[in-house]
Amino acid sequence: ALRGARASAALAGADWALEELRRRSDFSLGEDRTVGAALRLTAEAGQLLSIWRQSPLRVLARLHLVAAADSDEAVGRPRKAGERADEPLIELVEPDADEVAGRLDGLSSLLLAGSAAPALVTAA
Repeated sequence: ALRGARASAALAGADWALEELRRRSDFSLGEDRTVGAALRLTAEAGQLLSIWRQSPLRVLARLHLVAAADSDEAVGRPRKAGERADEPLIELVEPDADEVAGRLDGLSSLLLAGSAAPALVTAA
């Protein structure tokens, strides 16, 4: 699980050595928050598989809540119009809130419909 969390953090731009993850206990500032979020997500994700099959948006909301570990009212829901995403390590143009909502609805529909096709074929 620790290797998976490390890989997830690296994909988000926080590429730490495995030994550093084992040594640290405070993940509260800057890049450290990204690593902490990856660790919390990895610990939580396995417990949500049965819910994912029935309500993927509920699982995404839960994972967002776990990753953010914040009391902010924006946690666990899609962005509203005019809100900015807090992704300091990702320098891509953000889709607007309506596009995000549409993508999430499409993803949910695709997952709930199910398919015998391989995941890569479905994703294409």
